[in-house]
Amino acid sequence: MLGPITDQIDLWAPVSRDGLPSALVDAMERRDWSSVRSELEMVMDGMTTDGTYGRALLQLAMELPVGIDSVFDSYKAAASIDHGDWDGLRRSVAGVSAGSEQFLGMRDILLGPLDQIEVPDRPTRQYAMLFGGYEYEFSQLARRFRNWARDMLSFQATDLVWARADVPAGRHFRQRRLQDEMMLAIAEVHAGHLPTAMALLLEANHLGDETEPLRLIAPDFEDLVALAMGDDRQPSMRYLVELAKPSGLSPLGAWQMLVHLMPLVSLMPGEIFLSSASLAERIAARLGSPRGQLITQAWRAMAEYLEHPGLAPREL
Repeated sequence: MLGPITDQIDLWAPVSRDGLPSALVDAMERRDWSSVRSELEMVMDGMTTDGTYGRALLQLAMELPVGIDSVFDSYKAAASIDHGDWDGLRRSVAGVSAGSEQFLGMRDILLGPLDQIEVPDRPTRQYAMLFGGYEYEFSQLARRFRNWARDMLSFQATDLVWARADVPAGRHFRQRRLQDEMMLAIAEVHAGHLPTAMALLLEANHLGDETEPLRLIAPDFEDLVALAMGDDRQPSMRYLVELAKPSGLSPLGAWQMLVHLMPLVSLMPGEIFLSSASLAERIAARLGSPRGQLITQAWRAMAEYLEHPGLAPREL
């Protein structure tokens, strides 16, 4: 049942804005940029972009004008990275007064060559911890990712967040523990112990805001870990249904979560493994990420073999 759903998902398609704050939508329609900024400052995060309002908010951010407000440029740059809009990133990053190193570093990670295995060496090192989580996923260095997730427990970004006008401090601090627990759980699945991952996920279910994407994914993640540990429960995979909604993850966020969960999804019966791998492969191709494409092509090839073991394998 979920296979056809993933086949129809287009994370770049325009989505409804009915779920966004009406004051924000109205201000955007009137081109009242002062009001737009005031509204966005409460809901848009230039560092952790995937949030309660999903792609609906990010698509709105991508329509912001360039050059009239450095905060708008930051929002637009962040949303452009999430969608692999490299031309949009180039236009907007020139006006960013704070955080330009973040956006250029993210560009270097997503577009990095196949043999890249190190965090981008940008002039400003304050974003090194942010880069680590992305770099070690794209380079598939599971032990480094696990070490990074552990190091994040002692990393304080208070001063950095406080200096960024495009990051709502309240949301960041509420989200932080949820993010730490979820990243640790992912790290334990890939390079640690499943019982530890389960314990972390049980705690993550009670952290952060209830509408945060990581909070919504936690129950499915918990079910998948239970399946890997021998439980006979059948994961519902609700997060795949949520992806198609306007509040669903950005293309980059969706790719990350699909790849994080792929080892567990491979244990699922039916075509869900192949559908998930194919969706992740389509996203990576649209993002233009060489390493992202290689990772998901490998998963798709494995899924095709398991789904149709008698057929001749396709070339990558």
